[in-house]
Amino acid sequence: MSELSTPVRAIDRAAIRVVLPILDRYATEPLRIRNEFNDGFGAGGTTDSIEIGLGFARGEDPGPEFVVRHPAVWRAIARRGLGALGSSYADGWWTTSDLEGVVRFFVALVEEMPSAPNVDPITRRLRAAAPAPPGLGAGDPALLGHILDKTMFDGTARYEPGTNDLYQATLARFGNVCDSLDIQPDDRILELGTGWGAFALYAARVRRCEVVSVASSETEATFARQRLANAGLTDQVEIQVGGIESITEQFTKIVSLNSSVWSSGPRMLAEAVDSLMEPGGHGLVITHVAGPEGVATGPNRPTLADLSKSFGRHRIRKLTELADDDIRSTSHRISNLAASQETLDRAGYTEPVIRARRFDLVRDKVLAERLAIRAIELQIR
Repeated sequence: MSELSTPVRAIDRAAIRVVLPILDRYATEPLRIRNEFNDGFGAGGTTDSIEIGLGFARGEDPGPEFVVRHPAVWRAIARRGLGALGSSYADGWWTTSDLEGVVRFFVALVEEMPSAPNVDPITRRLRAAAPAPPGLGAGDPALLGHILDKTMFDGTARYEPGTNDLYQATLARFGNVCDSLDIQPDDRILELGTGWGAFALYAARVRRCEVVSVASSETEATFARQRLANAGLTDQVEIQVGGIESITEQFTKIVSLNSSVWSSGPRMLAEAVDSLMEPGGHGLVITHVAGPEGVATGPNRPTLADLSKSFGRHRIRKLTELADDDIRSTSHRISNLAASQETLDRAGYTEPVIRARRFDLVRDKVLAERLAIRAIELQIR
């Protein structure tokens, strides 16, 4: 790579001197940092290996290796915090043979960092810009088709005992949602967050109901409409794009399984449920909230208490934790992406695109494992 011969600028040296001591101060797990760029810490362009972390005997358990291939990594982290990890990994500025281990190190680091306002500015910036919330978001459906199961559902599946198949777990989730809301053929339901049309297609085909679905982007809406047309279900499903302002009717049943990609965020989603559900109606929302320890996972990630207040006159009737299902769903998607690597290469997908998706998935899994992000199902009346 050309980055290997990139000289280290003075600003990069300054960033290294500032960031590394902070990482070492708050690290609770080991990490081995190896600089692979010339003119780094050592003379003559040699690489340097630095072990940092607390609570372990140095040299015995060095932990995952964080291989820095471009010195600007440290400047990016100093300026934009740990949120810069994903973009710099996608760009090839750093690499590792244990991506999950590296992400786990940095998530644990954020958990340990103090949040007091008088903490030094770099530490405050690192903590405030922690890894982003879950969700693949809008993107190329052809690429996501290699990551998701054939329903194209980007959400938390439901693993019944003995089930170890993402597609079957997705169908189980849809069936459970329909049973919980008692969706019948004469129902007209509202879906907030179309995603790629997975649930709308299922509800119309299997439960034979009508669906009004609000998509977060024209890309998603176009893809979902084509799927519905191919299935002959356009008379049963109406796809709208954008906010809820154009929806004038109220519904007795509202569902949202793709709120992590709904552009207005979980609080706005709760307010939408509150305003669009008829008195006596029922709603089911699967979303992600901030974990109990207050780990910084993005400025718009509410706690469960915040979300409960946003539902206004409607109240949470039942709350179900979905951590295990969330982790297994993401793990299956990581495996799908790995299994599709050669196919994606032949299809012309660039390495930065694939690396970005890989990082997102691994980050989501680690956040779920540490309960920094909690997947929950809320039944509302």
